Amino acid sequence: MKKLMFLLLLFGFALTGCTEVSEEPTKKIITSDEKTEDAIHKADYINMRILEIENENMMIGPPATDPEASYEAYEIILDGNTKVEGTKSAVTDLTEGDHVDVWTVKKGADEETAEKIEVIK
Repeated sequence: MKKLMFLLLLFGFALTGCTEVSEEPTKKIITSDEKTEDAIHKADYINMRILEIENENMMIGPPATDPEASYEAYEIILDGNTKVEGTKSAVTDLTEGDHVDVWTVKKGADEETAEKIEVIK
């Protein structure tokens, strides 16, 4: 009977040790080849070309690969909060023909304001 009680006591301690919770958060190392939703916020417009830029607006569209095809264009509003990264660093540096990724904030049904523009070429 003592042996049975001893085994039950050992088994109870073993189970208690398994339920220990670590205080340190687990960290996931993300390589450059691995992209997850948690790791990055994807751009709303990827690999676009600036078609026209003036005042506080710009028109962007996909790079034209077929001269006879028509492509959709998007109007994006630029404001004082728009950040520019990549090969250029300010909204005033942007020019027609620049290739960009654009993150936007919706300001209405038809209005999008650029939050961040990354110039890729």
